[in-house]
Amino acid sequence: MGFDDARRKKFQIGAKEHGQPWDAAHIDARCEMQDECLDLFNYAELLGDEVMKVRVQLWCRDVWTELEELGD
Repeated sequence: MGFDDARRKKFQIGAKEHGQPWDAAHIDARCEMQDECLDLFNYAELLGDEVMKVRVQLWCRDVWTELEELGD
């Protein structure tokens, strides 16, 4: 399964689970994205590839910080 197929599948599952409209009035996108960055950062600890772990964690930290700055 490619990225786009996996993304669509996950979206459909999430839409059923959450049962809310997919819009800014119902979802705090910045907060949700920051939470996902934290999850990815923590999952990266489990990777056997040290270089990939550090790349993912640096990316997560950078994106989380940029999102935080958007909220101010």
